[in-house]
Amino acid sequence: MRKIVLVISSLLSVALLIRIVSILITDFDRLTEYGKGYLAGLIILFVFLLTICYIIIKKNNKKS
Repeated sequence: MRKIVLVISSLLSVALLIRIVSILITDFDRLTEYGKGYLAGLIILFVFLLTICYIIIKKNNKKS
C-alpha cells in the first residue's frame, strides 16, 4: 500500500512541478490576483506531496 501511495504522490508531484515551472517561465507576468492564488495553491500541494514522499521513504529505510 505504501508503494502505491509513494508512486502516485511522486507522479503527481512531478506533474505539479512541470505545471509550476511552466507557469513561472511563460505566464508569470500575465498572472492576476487569482492566478497568483492558483500558483500558491499548486506550490502548497507540491510541498504536501513531497512531504508525503519523504515520510514514506524515511519509514521504508528505517525498516531495512
